Amino acid sequence: AVDIEKGSGRVTRGAEGSLWTDLGECLALEITYRALPNKGLSTTPSAEVTMALYVCHPGLGDGRRCIGATAARTPVQQLAVGRLKTSAPRSMVHLVRLWYNAQTTELQAFFGADAVAPTCVAKLDISATISLDLGCGYIGFCLLPLEHQHHVIGGKSKSVDALEVRYSALDRPVSIVSWRHTMHAVSPTAASKQETEAWFTSTELSYRAPWPLPLVITRESLEQYNRIFKLLLAFKHVHLELQHLDLPRKNTLAWALRSEFSYFVSQVLLYFQQDVIEAAHHGLLQAVDASQEFNDVIQAHEEFLSIATTNCFLRAPELHGAIMSALRTASSFCSTTRESDKAGSAKTREMLRLQSEFLDEVRSILSMMITLHRQGAHLRMPQLLLRLDYNGYFSGTGSTGGS
Repeated sequence: AVDIEKGSGRVTRGAEGSLWTDLGECLALEITYRALPNKGLSTTPSAEVTMALYVCHPGLGDGRRCIGATAARTPVQQLAVGRLKTSAPRSMVHLVRLWYNAQTTELQAFFGADAVAPTCVAKLDISATISLDLGCGYIGFCLLPLEHQHHVIGGKSKSVDALEVRYSALDRPVSIVSWRHTMHAVSPTAASKQETEAWFTSTELSYRAPWPLPLVITRESLEQYNRIFKLLLAFKHVHLELQHLDLPRKNTLAWALRSEFSYFVSQVLLYFQQDVIEAAHHGLLQAVDASQEFNDVIQAHEEFLSIATTNCFLRAPELHGAIMSALRTASSFCSTTRESDKAGSAKTREMLRLQSEFLDEVRSILSMMITLHRQGAHLRMPQLLLRLDYNGYFSGTGSTGGS
């Protein structure tokens, strides 16, 4: 936590400490974001970004630690630094990724949603550098003035007492829209599962809306668009996986299972795209054409997103979770059929297990859909129920259901 002394702009130490170096032992990614002067009205605002990786632990310097607000600052070691320029329009949201590979002991920092190459890279064995409580660490965020300088070991920068650094007119508030932490396993099976999970959760859209579109396409609406996008991308990913499977001609079980998985995935995807999104988009266009005021456009767009997210079951957590679980089972089937190291009998047992699990999941999904339809929550639900279970196969009410 960083406190500002009232009336002076001076950084002071609160009860919980003021700088991340007060932790005594930590790893830090520090991002300095400086808006550059705009040279013309027609040019896009830009900013200079500096990303630096630091480490702080008792072994640095002479090993002594400062106590109290009047002591010398804690020494830190700069591991890597990188700089870049980026566009900085109003209300711009930047994605920052910090990636660590425990096998190669390489730490990489990326700036921007479309960044392929890291801005800075450092070689660091975290487990050997800092103490980890039961193998775990803690993450936090800290805000510092632009003019703050660390006591860098071997650095040439002028040493400035941290207590005398003040916030100035150059400093601006920063909002953290969201953050998350994911782990990627190293075993082949777990790595494949984690890769699939990345398709479901870690891919997002980034849209730079020119002014005055941010009045309509707000940050909250972009989050809703991303939820729809992730859902559709996950279904399309598994749908293509099933289509591209190379199955042996004599393996009738694999062919039968692929038909079951493909039918479920394709019908749900068709419902999302055609019955929900396309119909809602058509209604949005009609409402915009008939609008008389700007507020009518905003209201029409909000109604479109409400209809799309509701009918894609994004506002029904239990049903959404069940659908995604069935989708993961379909993806696991694709991974199982591609495994060449498994014996035929072991692969058959795994396929039968996945089939039983999938049928249970689909029956649960149908039951929840019927309940929601009876409550009048989803007007288009009958179309999906008819497509999924027109002959009673999944629900077990047909002559061959569940066989």
